[in-house]
Amino acid sequence: MYFTIDGTGIVRSVNQIGAQYLGYRVEDLVGRSVSTIFFDPDRARAAVEIEAFFHQPEGVAQWEFRKVRSDGTVLWVREHVRVLQGRGGEALAPGRVRGYHGTEASRRSTG
Repeated sequence: MYFTIDGTGIVRSVNQIGAQYLGYRVEDLVGRSVSTIFFDPDRARAAVEIEAFFHQPEGVAQWEFRKVRSDGTVLWVREHVRVLQGRGGEALAPGRVRGYHGTEASRRSTG
């Protein structure tokens, strides 16, 4: 799953497989706040992490958050992100989601 967000957290791009895995079409996600796919209890922490990352964009960050599929099921994911400069000089953070952890229930049972 690949997402690119801008400094305000707006999804600039997502690959077809990633959108489908979450139960969406690409056009359902592009232009929306990435926070809409985070599990509600994780949204505030995700916003803080994203903002801090864009203010100190050195290296690669790794985040672990819960995302919510369109059908309401919760998925734990580990994301690796870095800041790159877009064509217009805008800072963008492409991220690769790796290490799917399955549903909330399976996460509790595995640690």
